[in-house]
Parts: sequence; structure tokens; C-alpha cells
Amino acid sequence: MSAELCKTISHLVQVDSASLLSAYRSSPVPSPGELYRLMLGDLYRLEFERVLPHPQYTPPGRSKLQHEVLSYAEVECAQQLQLWTVAALCRSLSLENILTVLNAVLLEKQLVVFCPHIGTLAAIVLSLVPLLRPFSWQSLMLPVTPTTMMGFLEAPVPFVLGVQYKTPGVVSRCHGLMRVNVYKNGIKNASFPSLPNTRQLMHALAPHHSTMCEAAELAVERPVHVITPDEEAAASNFLSVLHGYLSQLCGDLRLHTIVNVGMTKRTGVFMKDALIDSLQPKDRPFMKAFMETQMFAVYADGVISDYCEA
Repeated sequence: MSAELCKTISHLVQVDSASLLSAYRSSPVPSPGELYRLMLGDLYRLEFERVLPHPQYTPPGRSKLQHEVLSYAEVECAQQLQLWTVAALCRSLSLENILTVLNAVLLEKQLVVFCPHIGTLAAIVLSLVPLLRPFSWQSLMLPVTPTTMMGFLEAPVPFVLGVQYKTPGVVSRCHGLMRVNVYKNGIKNASFPSLPNTRQLMHALAPHHSTMCEAAELAVERPVHVITPDEEAAASNFLSVLHGYLSQLCGDLRLHTIVNVGMTKRTGVFMKDALIDSLQPKDRPFMKAFMETQMFAVYADGVISDYCEA
């Protein structure tokens, strides 16, 4: 432990926690790009910069982003989680299984992830937040599900639940659910339309996935959120390739939108059938299922909103 870190911890211990929390709560929320400073006693201060939203993680509907706290929080969350969670995911699952999980989540299936290591479990579930961009998960997601909340396994909504142990009670509730066993790198009950052009996507992602897999043995000796520069670069490239793929998954929705010019503002109507007819027959089963999800509805609303307000 460095001398500077020891000094920081010493000051943190000496500062009255109630006063510290009071000062934090009374501080104004910094704007994106601003630096936040919190004094700890007379000699030390904490500094935190609120990052600007990266275009890769900014969803459609940008004109509303600055007015919607929750939407901006999703962007910040995706940016903060982007590298270390994806590195943990790629160290734990094969590329084929990762794309199967992504496929299931895009179609809003009920998904349970099993892993006894709580840090890895949380990282794998949380990795879906940056992986899905420009889409965003709209339902229940628990990185680590407490024993008292296992009833969510029977919830009648889409969900992604992280569970540490397969107790008899858990197993009895998981019949029919898609199950991901991280320890065995296995998946069960994965029956749904496949992503378009999966083979080409796997070919583009494979080198970056391989780089992160090579770090698996050394990763066990450090916290799950600590990764090497090589892993950072590989995770960033992995996300960049996947973001490019997902951004083109639906094509240009504006080409299938009818714009009505009213007295006060322009409104748009999205023509689902027109989009389906524009696709190759082999891609239609997935897209038909995807367009029925809440995730797609939110994304399409954002695209049409930007289009009408432009």
C-alpha cells in the first residue's frame, strides 16, 4: 500500500462520517464535464470528474437526454462498466455462449446466470449494460439475487438474475428458464431465432475475445475490476465491433417512418411491415421477435423523435 493511500485512509478515518455525508448531500450535482471536489478535513480532498457522454453509449433521443436524469444515468453507467465487466465476461464464457446470451437478452428472455464467485457473477450480469448499447434493458436485472428475493425467478416479466448457488429451491423454479452456468461455461434452454450474420460477427470479435481469454489465469490473482492495458484495449475493441453491429441491426428506421406535419410539431409513425419486407428472409424471424420487445420500442421512439425534431 502506498504512503499516499495510507495517508488518505488515515484522513478518511479521522473525518466525522456524519459531517462528510452531510457535505456530500448538500453539494450541487456537477454538470457533465465538471470536476466535483469534496474536502476531507483540512488537509485532503476527493476529486471526481463527471464524464461527458460518449457517442457510443448515447441512445437515440439525444435532444431529451439533458432533461432526463434516468436516461443520462444509464449512459454514465454503461461508460463506467464498459471495460472491466466485458473483460470478466470474455474470460468466463466462450464467444459462442456470449453471443447466445446477447441474443436472448435482445429478445427479452428470462435468463439466470449461475456463478459461485460473487465478483465474476456481478460483472457478467452488469456487462450486458454496455454490451446492449445503443439499446437498453427495460426490465428486471439483479447482478446478485439475495436468497430472500428468489421469488423473482417466477416473475412474469423478462429478467436477468445472477444467482450464486443452485439450491433445490432455486432449481425447482428454473425449469423452462434459460440458464447460464459460468463455472461449466454452459447454457441450457436456449431456443429462439438467431441473430443475423452471427458467423461474420464471431469472426470480427474472435481476436479481441482471445486476447482477454489469455489473461484468465493471471486474473484470478487480482480483483475482478482490475484489468491490464492489453485487456482494456481488447475490451474496447470488442465493444466497438459489437456496437457497430447492433447500430446496423435494424438498418435506418427513418426510411420506414411516415412523418405527419401537424399544427404544433412533426410526428412520425413507424411502419414495421416495411422494415420486415426489406430484410432477407433468413433474418426475418429474429427481427419479428425483436420488434415486439420493449427494448426495441424505446429505441425506435428515440430514433423517430430525433428524426421529427431535426
